[in-house]
Amino acid sequence: VADVDRDGLDEIVFGALTIDHDGMPLYNSRLFHGDALHVSDFVIDRPGQEIYSVFESPSGNGNIIAAMRDAETGEILWSNEGTVDTGRGAAADIDPTSPGAEAWNVGGNAAWDSPVGTLNASTGEVLSTDIPAANFVTWWNGDVVREITDHDYDEDTMTGVPTISTWDPAAQEEVEIKRLEGTSTNNTTKGNPVIQADLFGDWREELAVRLEDGTGIRIYTTTDVTDTRIPTLMHDSQYRLAVANQNSAYNQPPHPSYFIGAGMGEPPVPSISYVGAPDTDESAPVISGMPSGVVSVDEPFELAITADDPESGVRSVTVTIDGVDVPASGDVVLADLGISGDGQEAEVVATATNNDGFVSTETSTVLLVSGDEYDAAPGRGTLSNTSGWAYGLHDGTYDVVMNLWWGVPGTVFRLFENGELIETRVLEPTQGMSQTTGVSFEGKPNGTYEYTAELVNSQGITETSSTTVVVNAAAPGTPVVSHDNWDRDGEFTVTANLWWGTNADAYDILLDGEVVDSGELAASTPDAQRAQVELEGVEPGDHELIAVFRNANGETASKPVTVTVR
Repeated sequence: VADVDRDGLDEIVFGALTIDHDGMPLYNSRLFHGDALHVSDFVIDRPGQEIYSVFESPSGNGNIIAAMRDAETGEILWSNEGTVDTGRGAAADIDPTSPGAEAWNVGGNAAWDSPVGTLNASTGEVLSTDIPAANFVTWWNGDVVREITDHDYDEDTMTGVPTISTWDPAAQEEVEIKRLEGTSTNNTTKGNPVIQADLFGDWREELAVRLEDGTGIRIYTTTDVTDTRIPTLMHDSQYRLAVANQNSAYNQPPHPSYFIGAGMGEPPVPSISYVGAPDTDESAPVISGMPSGVVSVDEPFELAITADDPESGVRSVTVTIDGVDVPASGDVVLADLGISGDGQEAEVVATATNNDGFVSTETSTVLLVSGDEYDAAPGRGTLSNTSGWAYGLHDGTYDVVMNLWWGVPGTVFRLFENGELIETRVLEPTQGMSQTTGVSFEGKPNGTYEYTAELVNSQGITETSSTTVVVNAAAPGTPVVSHDNWDRDGEFTVTANLWWGTNADAYDILLDGEVVDSGELAASTPDAQRAQVELEGVEPGDHELIAVFRNANGETASKPVTVTVR
């Protein structure tokens, strides 16, 4: 029983036929009767749920003995072919290396305990012809991959001792992890428990089995610890119904309406109403304890990130540092996680989800340094700049220099321009000596630049003094244009001189607003620059000459000069 068409109402899957909520057939796949079927989200890269089932009449359905089909439409996604009544098959994520759930059917002579058959990936790819028992599957240990529940069967007593195993994909074999001694399974070769369900509510499943002498029922629950948090499976209506109908017809393990397995997403929050419950929580959890400051990548870094939600409680808290999963509390050594980089910032992201599904996220940054032997934070360095020192021009070419004349050295130097980090430098150890470093700038445009900096070591961060640079001569100086048309005959030389100022790397000479010559110039501030062009055939009249010098930061035009041609 499952809402396969996602309209909020349940359908009933009768083997190859699915009945809609109104009692009319939703579809008939015409694959005929099968003894085992499983309904859940098995193929995780497509929407909705799927149905995996085996069939006992391949002669009438095109020789299909097992198939994975779309639960809503009945479309066959993939199938296995054969000619023998195939009575056993199961589906669950038992291989964490293969996305989605695996599905397998018995093969060979199709005996109920056949160790051979076809183990398919969710895509239909054949992973193995050695298969686990096609009986029951159970979430038992601490991971989200499902275990194989079977029995060690005795033909004489027609009962078996229940067993729980994991599937080893590399060896293609079951590995037994639990044997329920002193108890027996039901239904002869089918080897069912009395019931299997998440009875105690932590999402792993309990197995209720009868005592060997038939005088009582014993419930087994896992003792494995898990970090995975999933809502109680009985709060998923499809799973709850599957538990109820588990003892109807041939027993099958219950499946929820969503995928549980390796690489699963955040499980859906169940829609539950409690009698006498408080008002619905409408706020996300509050996260606290986000780290900041300096972190040594080589030393234990203590995390103490918590989340609080007094209304519905916190379901989960996840933390990453530069995308690497870390525990929310406890010590981590970042270098052991592959996180390093002197002077680099690492982003810490904490995400908390409450039991009503509201999510909050907080981010912070920590500054990474390698381990050093300093026992105190750095001393306070002094920033200075060399703008205008060389030739008096504040042309955008200068150095910003940091000097630490006294105090504990830094391991990392970080320079900020107008509040934005622009440079990070790893500094050489200078125990007992002054420390100097600097950053060179070229071609800065006109403007005001305030520089601040930090010296960092494993013990802390110390701000330096600040220094300000005002660039007012980034564009070329003003050229002077002249001519030698003294006889006014229309043939003359135009000369543009830059006697002083920031050099240009290109020029234009304009006559009456039209470019009559252009070219490149070799910049070597503060040397003088000159450009010339010879003109002829200039028509009689008064004409205006202008020279324009330019570089990457702008252009500067000369004052216009009039030339007269008779």
